[in-house]
Amino acid sequence: MGQMVIYIENDIKKRIERAAKSKNTSSSRWVTDVCLKQLDDEWPKELLDLYGSVKDDSFQRPEPVDPSYDAPRELL
Repeated sequence: MGQMVIYIENDIKKRIERAAKSKNTSSSRWVTDVCLKQLDDEWPKELLDLYGSVKDDSFQRPEPVDPSYDAPRELL
């Protein structure tokens, strides 16, 4: 496992330590997890939690559109 030295302000260091403690993990593990989330190429898993979460009658699934209404493609 590699090591890295970074320089951050003391108040940021304290905030990281508090956040890590609240997650019951080390500061190193907490920073690694945050970095992995930022470097991940996938959509956040939490995004799927939002799907279907809006309870509003104004949100309705539209009726399917007849494909015959599509314009013909232009040949290139």
